[in-house]
Amino acid sequence: MARLTFPRALLLGIAAGASALAACSNSSSTPTPTPTVKPTTSPSAGPTSTPAASVQGVVYLPDAGNGAPPGLTIARFLSSNGGYYHYYLENVNFGASVKSFSIASDSSVALAVTKSPTTGVYSYLQGVLGMAQANPIPGGPIYDTSILPTAAPSASPPPNNAVIPYDTSSTILQTSGNAVGLAMGPDGQGILGVNQLNQQALHFNGFIGYSCNGNNFTPVTGRNNILVSAGANGSGNYSVLVRGPNDLVTFAVTPNFNVSPPIYVFCVAKQDTTLGTYGGIEGRGAMTLSPADSTRAILAQTNTSGNTITLVTGLPGNITKAAPITLSGASRANSVSIQSAGNYAVVGADSGLYVVSGIRTGKLAPVPQGSPAIESAYAPYYKGGDGANHRLQNVTSVGFTSDGGYIAALASTTPKSPGGGTTASIILLPFDATNGVISAPVLVDNNVVTPAYTQDYMVVK
Repeated sequence: MARLTFPRALLLGIAAGASALAACSNSSSTPTPTPTVKPTTSPSAGPTSTPAASVQGVVYLPDAGNGAPPGLTIARFLSSNGGYYHYYLENVNFGASVKSFSIASDSSVALAVTKSPTTGVYSYLQGVLGMAQANPIPGGPIYDTSILPTAAPSASPPPNNAVIPYDTSSTILQTSGNAVGLAMGPDGQGILGVNQLNQQALHFNGFIGYSCNGNNFTPVTGRNNILVSAGANGSGNYSVLVRGPNDLVTFAVTPNFNVSPPIYVFCVAKQDTTLGTYGGIEGRGAMTLSPADSTRAILAQTNTSGNTITLVTGLPGNITKAAPITLSGASRANSVSIQSAGNYAVVGADSGLYVVSGIRTGKLAPVPQGSPAIESAYAPYYKGGDGANHRLQNVTSVGFTSDGGYIAALASTTPKSPGGGTTASIILLPFDATNGVISAPVLVDNNVVTPAYTQDYMVVK
């Protein structure tokens, strides 16, 4: 396929002091000047932990409407020098239920999706600071994605469809002052962007639909999930993945850092409708991009049974599928994460944990676990909140710590739980990056909110 070209951008809405979001367009018009927008609040520092918490051993778990105290549950595993220093579970109250929580790749800023107290729908975006110290500080004005934004003076008016009635997924493109928050949900007709995350003063930044350079991908609604790569590929493009029940859509994002603020031009690139019937998991959507190679991703539930995973390469301009592998003994794969080095991935399934290799070579293969080592699920025992021993099963979220040395798993004693109660645990397991082998659990935090069967929201740093 020929390399994608990107015509001059028509800006949809910009705020000075942060990056601008633009849609690919055939127009040759010059973008309008950007007004200066000052933040309405000044962030304040929050309390710090002693010793200082490491950003390489922290789990953030949104309550996601499952009945826990509204906000984030935080589990800290390691001290600043990398040794064990287990903190008690903490809760950060956002004043409302938090649906999803996204952190920039360098942990500089974060974005939370919260529930509107008037409508009872998750349509609020909340800026969050304090992430460099693993100390979230919510604050600043709320952005309501269900309401058509008002255009800033001299800026192009937003399109009439620039709303997301119900947010099921969010992510962050770039870092710090250049960061752009991206949100989407099944009733929206594209991707909604907001900026000024670093100042907790969120403003409309653009709306990207499923049309560009003659590509018009249908349907225009029904997609739940969005991911963005931590870095650019060799051509300087970032990869954005959007997943729906029956398709995967890619966007190529081209940054222009020669202007201030920078402009990111989004152009929808490819659609694949052959990756199986996906169960519609909210949050990450049972997919992950390689932190080491933005052209590669792994998707789970790529067959009707939900127990296969598939490696895709060539992103964002192509969706080239490698041979899928079926996870032995798994009834459903709910979550997948690739370690920072890009060599191994861990899959959380109903039956336990799986590790796969071959991400760089293009041929996935299971890594045997346990003693004796077998390719079936790794499901060691852990002590649950009820005092009984349970197999590590019913895993709905997994993630690697930033250094790749540990795997965190969110597991429930109740299969396919719809949510509610306190039968879940956050479980930390050492991971050997030289051979892909998981060790027995070293830490267990019990009595956290039960993970829902269709939610994959846990964030691990």
